[in-house]
Amino acid sequence: LKEALELAGNQVVDIGVVQMFAQEEGIAAQVAGGGRIVEHGIEHLGSCHLVFVKEGFGQIMRRQALEGIAQENILVTGNTVIDALQWIKQEVSGKDGLLDPRVLSARESGKRMVLVTGHRRENQGQGFIEICTAIRELADEYHDVVFLYPVHLNPRVQEPVNAILGGHPRIILTTPFSYKPFIAHLNASYFVLTDSGGIQEEAPALGKPVLVMREVTERQEGIEARVAKLVGPHADAIKRHVALLLDSKEAYESMATAENPYGDGRAAERIVNALANL
Repeated sequence: LKEALELAGNQVVDIGVVQMFAQEEGIAAQVAGGGRIVEHGIEHLGSCHLVFVKEGFGQIMRRQALEGIAQENILVTGNTVIDALQWIKQEVSGKDGLLDPRVLSARESGKRMVLVTGHRRENQGQGFIEICTAIRELADEYHDVVFLYPVHLNPRVQEPVNAILGGHPRIILTTPFSYKPFIAHLNASYFVLTDSGGIQEEAPALGKPVLVMREVTERQEGIEARVAKLVGPHADAIKRHVALLLDSKEAYESMATAENPYGDGRAAERIVNALANL
């Protein structure tokens, strides 16, 4: 995105003053003027810097001496995806028809539901075998829990998932959901097991703890805020951390009630207000 902004700045140099706004990778910049932007970068030209998370604020502050960015021109807004999520949550609230009938049946019988998403390339092979083995063994142990897994269509995901998890009475395998049904199931879940990216931001906004089945995550803010925990694609670690959330109300509540670092649903409002006051 930065490169696109730089290119656009050079393209409009002969037109006059132009204003551009973007919000990506935690940083947004308003660009005024044009010409030789590629050589000098765009950050120091910005009169308003909008960042998704507090860590983005820190990143800009660390460049302050080099770029001449004033602290009062940096605003932490939160991520607009959380705004959209809260709107969708209202849309799906109370609409049980969006839920898989097996999930409804489990809920009516008092079972908790753990939502699973997994598809990442680095977990394919042994990683998925370990993930699926952990889920199967947990389903064997916890008779009051069901695991819902919308399975990615990639054959390298489908094969181990169906082979290891298929046919279990407390494991529900489905085709992938569209967004509204997905959010309905996310909202109905107890917590999330995932190797995906965006759900690490969405689940905490709904008060759902996240166990991340990856070695590393680009969303480190969630780990630091303790709304998510990095457990890796390892069967023993997955089982240990899932058991802790299922067995310990204290451990569960400490994650479920922690502040979501990705926003409170008012990011768009803050952005509009900031731009209106330029």
